[in-house]
Amino acid sequence: MKKIVAALAALAICATALITPALAQDKKFTVALVPGLTTDGFYITMRKGAQAAADALGVTLVFQGAPDFNPVTQVPVLDAVIAKKPDAI
Repeated sequence: MKKIVAALAALAICATALITPALAQDKKFTVALVPGLTTDGFYITMRKGAQAAADALGVTLVFQGAPDFNPVTQVPVLDAVIAKKPDAI
């Protein structure tokens, strides 16, 4: 009996592993990148690298940030990104 249960469990795991990638291919994922600020050369370069990676993976990249390191300007930006409900931040 234990062998049958183990075999069925293994079969279920294998079936799940085969089905999951097929389901994931149907959906285009959106990834949001919220930098510390958008005006610094470091973050501009980060955006270019992130966009290249997103293009290579077939992912939509949303890059949105504040122009300075100031919670007063950063919080509304983050709230707006969260409201868009991306697949990852």
